[in-house]
Amino acid sequence: MTGSQIRRLERSAVASGVSIATLMENAGSSLAKQALDFASAEGRFAVLCGRGNNGGDGLVAARKLAEVGRKVRLEVIGGKEKLAPDARRFSLRFGAVRGHRAAGQREPLWRR
Repeated sequence: MTGSQIRRLERSAVASGVSIATLMENAGSSLAKQALDFASAEGRFAVLCGRGNNGGDGLVAARKLAEVGRKVRLEVIGGKEKLAPDARRFSLRFGAVRGHRAAGQREPLWRR
């Protein structure tokens, strides 16, 4: 699918009542499942996200991986303080899972 086709589908889903947050949660959960299927039992993960809503998908994936006890290094290109509002919510959830305070952190994000 092209980017424009995906955006059209997302707009249609939102118009029918599905929230952007739900779309991010579903996409990130699927990504984490796929990553776990391909990784070794001890595999560590690096998740590199942009600041937009697609970055929110990566933030969800990072959280899901951390929730099952995997080591995750998360980086947000350009800094998490510039995340889109929906994506920012997922960064805060990831920080809560990891036991870190997400706001105001200066060192690389959420290392384990």
